[in-house]
Amino acid sequence: MNKTTWPLAIFAGLVMLFVVGLMLNPKHVPSPLIGKPAPVIQAQDFLSQQPFDSKQLNQAWLLNAWASWCSGCYLEHEHLINLAKTQPGLVMVGLNYKDQAEAAQQWLAQQGNPYTTVVFDPDGRIGMDWGLIGTPETFLIDAQGRVVDKWMGALTPERIEQSLIPALQKLNSQARL
Repeated sequence: MNKTTWPLAIFAGLVMLFVVGLMLNPKHVPSPLIGKPAPVIQAQDFLSQQPFDSKQLNQAWLLNAWASWCSGCYLEHEHLINLAKTQPGLVMVGLNYKDQAEAAQQWLAQQGNPYTTVVFDPDGRIGMDWGLIGTPETFLIDAQGRVVDKWMGALTPERIEQSLIPALQKLNSQARL
């Protein structure tokens, strides 16, 4: 290559990277936790003040990070309530992330509470262990305590039906074997 083709080759390479980047799904950010043990959560349930230890969960469960100030959380909340109603026995842990206690309590009182347990994380330390980027984020954990999947952004009915529920069913059928 001569001096004039190098800049053209570099430009073509950058254009290709840009095109590939445009085809990626911005809602799918792989978590380094997938396939690894989930960070342990040992805290008090925010509402009942009962102790909660995620190591005691011996079934598939969800961790949903949310906050009262989060518009995406507002959008997905009714879908989480429907999920809790249609999936009896599903353990759904709500991680109230970097929120004010009164605002979180008021949110749940007004919007409804789909969670089995709510953990309050005002300083974001638990969220940091989980590698949270923002809210809402939802993690699926198997019965052995490994992170199976992660969804960023608001869960929609389509994401729940096409991705989350089939993943839950697969984990539950594997647990029965």
